[in-house]
Amino acid sequence: MTQSAAVPTRWLLYAMGGGMGHVTRATALSRGLLQISSAGTRVTLLTNSSFADEMPIENELGKRAEIIRIDSKLSRHQTVAEVQRVFTSEAFDAVIVDTFPRGIAGELAEILPGLNCRKVLVHRDLNPKYCQQYRLADFVKVYDRLIVPGEAAPFEHLPNAISTKPWLVRNDSELLQPDQARCRLAVKGNSLPVVVVLGCGRADEIGQMHAWAMQLADEFVGTLEVRFVVMKKLDSLSMRNKKPPNFKVVSIWPFFQAIRGASIVVSGGGYNSVNEARAAGIPFCGIPRKRLYDRQHKRISSNDCVERFEDLRTQIENNILNVSMQSSGGVAFRNGVQEAVNAIQVVMA
Repeated sequence: MTQSAAVPTRWLLYAMGGGMGHVTRATALSRGLLQISSAGTRVTLLTNSSFADEMPIENELGKRAEIIRIDSKLSRHQTVAEVQRVFTSEAFDAVIVDTFPRGIAGELAEILPGLNCRKVLVHRDLNPKYCQQYRLADFVKVYDRLIVPGEAAPFEHLPNAISTKPWLVRNDSELLQPDQARCRLAVKGNSLPVVVVLGCGRADEIGQMHAWAMQLADEFVGTLEVRFVVMKKLDSLSMRNKKPPNFKVVSIWPFFQAIRGASIVVSGGGYNSVNEARAAGIPFCGIPRKRLYDRQHKRISSNDCVERFEDLRTQIENNILNVSMQSSGGVAFRNGVQEAVNAIQVVMA
C-alpha cells in the first residue's frame, strides 16, 4: 500500500497498564503503521508494563521507534507526571490511546482536549460502572476515531467508531511452520503432542501456571511434551533440581510466532492469548483471571474455560490425547491491524 501524503510523521502510542496485553497490541499496531509509512515516520510507544524491560520491542519495531518504559513501581503521582511530561515534550501528529479514554489514572483528561493533533482510541470492553462514573460517553467525543479491535465495546455504535478483526503481532505468513515452531520450543521430533503453558499475569498466577505445567509433565511422561513459556522468569518459582524429561522452560516473545508448534495452549484469558489461539486454529484452555477492567470470563468460551487442574487434565485427555494430531500449518487468518491502519489513514487524510 502506498503512503498518503497526509499520513503523519510522528505517532505517540499510549499503552499503559499491567501485563503484556496493552503493550503487545500497541506493538502490533506500530508494526502496521511503520510498514506503510515513509522513512521519516517515527513512533513513540509509552508503557509501564512490568514485563516491558524483558520485552525486545526494539527488535520488533526497528530504529524508527522509541520505546519509553515508565517504571511500574512508581507511585500514582509519579506515573501521572511522567505520562504528562511525554505528552507535552514535543508536537505529535497523532496520539493513539489504548483502552482507557482518560488515561489509566485520569491523567489524559486535561491534556487530550488541548492537543492539536488527531486522536484515536483503541476502544475495548470497559466496565459499565467505570463508564458511568467518569461519563465516558461524553469524553470519548474528544477522539476523532474509535477503533474496536475485535471484541464488543460500549461505544462501538458511535458514528466515528469502526470495528476490525482482532489485532495480532504477526500476519499468518509470518508464523513459523509447525516443524520450525517445535524447534523454537525446544521440542525434538514430531511424535508427541506439545502442551504450551503461558506464564503471564501476576506473580502468583505465573507461579500457579508453572506448578500446573510441572504436574502435567509429571503425569504424562512419555505421552506429552510440556513447555512453560515465560517472558519474565520469577525467582519465586519452585524449580526442582530434577525436572521431568518432558518439561522445559522457554523464553519467547512474541510467543505467537511459535504457536503452530503447540498442540494446545494453556493461559489466562487475556486478549492476546485467546485471540492468537483462535486465529491460528490451536486448541485453547483458559483460566478467567479477575481484573479491574478486563472481563476475561466474557472472552473465554464455556468449552475452553478451566478453573481447576482437574479440568485442565480432562481437557487435554479428551481433546489432545484421544484425537489424532493434526498439523495447523495450513490455517490462514486475517489480521485486524491492517483494517485499523486503513481506518487511521482515513482520519489523517
